[in-house]
Amino acid sequence: LVLAASGFAYSFLALYEVRMSPQLNNIFYGYFPSSWRQHLRGGGFRPIVFLKHGLFLGVFLTCSMMAAVAYMRILEPKQKAPFWAVIVWITLALVLAKTFTAFIIAIFLAPVVLLLTPRVQVMVAAVVALTVLFYPLVRGAGLIPTQAIVSQIAVIDAGRASSLQFRLNNEDILLAKANERPLFGWGGWGRFRVYDENGKDISTTDGRWIISIGGEGWFGYLSRFGLLTVPIVLMMLRRKKYEISTATSSLCLILAANLVDLIPNAGLTTVTWLIAGALLGRLETEAVQMSETASPVPIEPDRRTGTQYSRPRPQKQRWPSSDGTRTDQPGYTRRTAQHSET
Repeated sequence: LVLAASGFAYSFLALYEVRMSPQLNNIFYGYFPSSWRQHLRGGGFRPIVFLKHGLFLGVFLTCSMMAAVAYMRILEPKQKAPFWAVIVWITLALVLAKTFTAFIIAIFLAPVVLLLTPRVQVMVAAVVALTVLFYPLVRGAGLIPTQAIVSQIAVIDAGRASSLQFRLNNEDILLAKANERPLFGWGGWGRFRVYDENGKDISTTDGRWIISIGGEGWFGYLSRFGLLTVPIVLMMLRRKKYEISTATSSLCLILAANLVDLIPNAGLTTVTWLIAGALLGRLETEAVQMSETASPVPIEPDRRTGTQYSRPRPQKQRWPSSDGTRTDQPGYTRRTAQHSET
């Protein structure tokens, strides 16, 4: 609900910049955070509002639209009509935002949120997450038909196909340099970029994955992307064990949409981490609930400290012995009145 409402509110600011050009950062903060040329699209403007780049805004609107679809499924039939209007409005803002990648992600994943069951949604999200996690291996092995993809996009838009081909060419040279130091990468200060013999930077970094694996190696890449994909994978593995609601499965798909966007773009924002943390917290909550229901013994407090224990404290048994002593437990003996206490 929060994602849907915030995306709906943000869409008004986005539509303002579609008409008036991206000026809100200049108006309120006095600076523009990105390149102006990158926000001229299709004879108009790509909105940015208060984010770092217009691509960030596009994927945020995609996530908000998917969240609105998910929340609409939870509502009663009489309450769904207003949310259909919200979905259409956010989709209109997404189209006018002129962010091709975010729009394609919405086309493929929004129907999954709308039509499939929660368990199937989690499975789809896990497949997408694992594909992103191992994308550098698949990309380096040449198993992705990049040229066929570029050819298909060229049929729709030659400009988009040219942009994609430029990104793929830069990924090839950056990945080749990253393979020279695969474990921990080249570090910071632009050392993972490619330079010519004159020291001029000839590479362009777009995708978050190539930036991470070039600068941090496989260690840093798996550390970062593993934290983002593990909640989805664990949710998929426990889909039959836990009660997965529509809200939980839809958040898995929303996080998967963010992960897909990290392949061509670098839009890793705090919203992405927030959703991953929410899913991980949901897993912990389910684990605690299952452990409590599986334990039939009531929780009793300790009389001395007030500490709660999951099972009652064991009672000491006293056994008579031949020398007139009572044994409470091994290693401890208390004699009767005619003997001293040890």
